[in-house]
Amino acid sequence: MDIIRIICACFVIFVASDLYAQVTPACKQMDEVLTELRHIRRLLESNPNLPAPMPEAAPARIEVGDAPLLGSKDAPFTIVEFIDYQCPYCQQFFKATFQDLKKLFIDTGKVRFYSMDLPLVEIHPAALLGAQAARCTNDQGNL
Repeated sequence: MDIIRIICACFVIFVASDLYAQVTPACKQMDEVLTELRHIRRLLESNPNLPAPMPEAAPARIEVGDAPLLGSKDAPFTIVEFIDYQCPYCQQFFKATFQDLKKLFIDTGKVRFYSMDLPLVEIHPAALLGAQAARCTNDQGNL
């Protein structure tokens, strides 16, 4: 019976020493990381040249006039899109994002969506004609 206790005690010591050998480097690394983070924090707190925190932005007020509206006028949130019909980024938004935005937020009454023209004729010479054509189509009820 004593031999079994000795074997069990040796096994426990062996397992414990093996675990200690595995855990010790991880603990040392964590201590090194914490020391480095404390050092970084002291550097940041002592630097007088850091920019001031950004002030919280106030909600913007935009007069939408008779801009086309999608969604409910009673929706709690409003998105105003400024569009240039030759802009590749506007096209990317329409192809990659707008359909999901419409399905998830506009059609469910969470967002009202206004579209306002912003033709950048200096870089997109046909953008103004595109905007005019889109408004005419909308006025005729075809959009």
